[in-house]
Amino acid sequence: DWSSDVCSSRSRFEGVLAAYRLFPGPMLGVLRLAVPACETLIAALLLAAGTRPWAALAGAGLLLLYAAAITVNLRRGRRDRGSTRVAARVV
Repeated sequence: DWSSDVCSSRSRFEGVLAAYRLFPGPMLGVLRLAVPACETLIAALLLAAGTRPWAALAGAGLLLLYAAAITVNLRRGRRDRGSTRVAARVV
């Protein structure tokens, strides 16, 4: 069922966000919804020529935030074990 897949995906995504250990627990629910919404908005804005430069800048900024989150965790000594399971398994 599509709705259960979406809910499961959202729960997994929240687990991925929690695994980064960058945000307090109460923020995870908000981020779980806000991150995909921002990505979708940026993608939509890339379609219109008038907003394309700003959307590209926003997309680059979002990628920089992702890179920063990964860098913080690598510097903490946390490494992905190459598992196909949810990133919450990262030690």
